[in-house]
Amino acid sequence: MRKGIEYRIIYEKTKEYVFDLFWSEHTSVDEQSVIDFCSQKGVNYSDLSNNDRELATDAYTNFLQQDYFLEFQESLVDSAEIIY
Repeated sequence: MRKGIEYRIIYEKTKEYVFDLFWSEHTSVDEQSVIDFCSQKGVNYSDLSNNDRELATDAYTNFLQQDYFLEFQESLVDSAEIIY
């Protein structure tokens, strides 16, 4: 049981760093993706001011991060060796 706790501590301490690496390798935010994201939310991207476009890009980036974080966690679980 102690090994499991030690691995959990290591995971908690390193997950943000590892996720940042994972995120930077898998992310590209292009304008068309942001436009599509806005359309899905019922917002016309062309009506937005420059400041609002930046906010829309940030919202899309946050959405992607949540999605990729779930994928990242699943990849960790899939590759983990369970030690009893």
